[in-house]
Amino acid sequence: MVLAHDDPGYHNWIDTQGFVEGHLTYRNLWSTNVANVSTKLVKRTHLEDAMLSDSPRISPGDRVVRLRARFKSIRRRYNM
Repeated sequence: MVLAHDDPGYHNWIDTQGFVEGHLTYRNLWSTNVANVSTKLVKRTHLEDAMLSDSPRISPGDRVVRLRARFKSIRRRYNM
C-alpha cells in the first residue's frame, strides 16, 4: 500500500487527506495468520523503484469512478 498526500497512480493508495500525522490501523479478524507489516519512507521521485513491478496501477479517471461507487455504497448503507 502507498500512503501519500496525493494520488500516485497505484491502486492501493491511502489518502492522507492533508493530515501530516495520525494513526493507521490494520484489522486482522478471524484469522490465525497475522500479517507481517513493515513500512519504508520513500521519496515520491523514487516510488516506482520501490514498488513491485507488477503493482496494479490506476488512471485518474478510473479512480474517480471507484470513489464515486464507494460513496454511493456508503449512502445506501446509511440510507442517505
